[in-house]
Amino acid sequence: MPAHPEAELFVCPNCTHAFSKPESIAHAERFDSSYAEEAHKRWFAHPNIKLFRRVADVIPTGVSVLDVGCGQGDFLRYLSTLRPDLKLTGIDLAPNPDVSGIRFLQGDVLTTEFDEHFDVVPRWP
Repeated sequence: MPAHPEAELFVCPNCTHAFSKPESIAHAERFDSSYAEEAHKRWFAHPNIKLFRRVADVIPTGVSVLDVGCGQGDFLRYLSTLRPDLKLTGIDLAPNPDVSGIRFLQGDVLTTEFDEHFDVVPRWP
């Protein structure tokens, strides 16, 4: 993969998922409670429901789901109305208050210690 000017990038040779090495990011974004309203207002105002449905359709019945980088929890909120059989958790660098049926964690998934395992961690296309 060609060098990126803002971060060191890696690509999984098996699934082609790309990710960055956090400490290599030249100008890190601020992830506080105003993040969604300021940095990504249009994206959060128009969630991709077709994509949410496609991912929801392949999640087995009655499993636990961890949404990594959940933002404001739009996908989890969608799942909670569509699939009440699921145990839902989201983790993001920005804080989120827990809501009925969804537990939110604030932190970095790479350094957060979990007291449980998760059956499904969606991989976003």
